[in-house]
Amino acid sequence: MTPGELASLLLLGVIASMGHLLIARSLKMAPASVLAPLQYTLLIWAVILGWLFFGDLPDPQTWVGAAIIICSGLFIFHRAKVKQDVEPAIPTDSSHG
Repeated sequence: MTPGELASLLLLGVIASMGHLLIARSLKMAPASVLAPLQYTLLIWAVILGWLFFGDLPDPQTWVGAAIIICSGLFIFHRAKVKQDVEPAIPTDSSHG
């Protein structure tokens, strides 16, 4: 391994560690349902960088799996928003009044 390659790997480790720490920190500061749609951009970046650096594109099964994950997360996000927007019914007790 050349010193340049070793330095590149070290830099990659530092940047990846910082990225993971920032993702963990964001999950402490905001609900996961709010952050999930933003984290789906990681799939886009992975495809772009994999294609640029390695000439690799995902196979059809990977695209289907990614679509299922994204749709599931967006449905959960939508459902949480709809559920939050619905005002809870106040029970009325006619026997006391």
